[in-house]
Amino acid sequence: MHAAVELLYRDGTKIVPQWPPLVGQIESGKIKTSEVLFLWPLHWSFSYVGATPLAVLWFPEHGYVQNRTLFYKGMHCTKKNGKRVWTAQNWRCEVIDAKSAATYLDPPKTMGAITPAVFHPDQLKAPDAEAMPFD
Repeated sequence: MHAAVELLYRDGTKIVPQWPPLVGQIESGKIKTSEVLFLWPLHWSFSYVGATPLAVLWFPEHGYVQNRTLFYKGMHCTKKNGKRVWTAQNWRCEVIDAKSAATYLDPPKTMGAITPAVFHPDQLKAPDAEAMPFD
């Protein structure tokens, strides 16, 4: 499912979502025995080996649906000072089709804006492999 995902917490503290959202494909899965939601890059497919997700939501629970928007809550895992730190995380996911996802972050052409799109999935830093629990 293609979606524009806004992360609603940073380090366990609720924040005002900032533009741009992460745009990609949401897939549910498991890491060992734990349920997770993965947000994969836009052109990801099951055949990609070694792909890194844009974000991972651990122990996800479906919150509610509002029109084309899904809300999930769960946990985010980071590594600080050599220890795993678990913090609250909520995702607001706007469901979009594949064609819309490809152009979602383009600057609006009706405004005459010449500002470039400031985000590209390739610019994201890969998550620290040691931060993933249950390795």
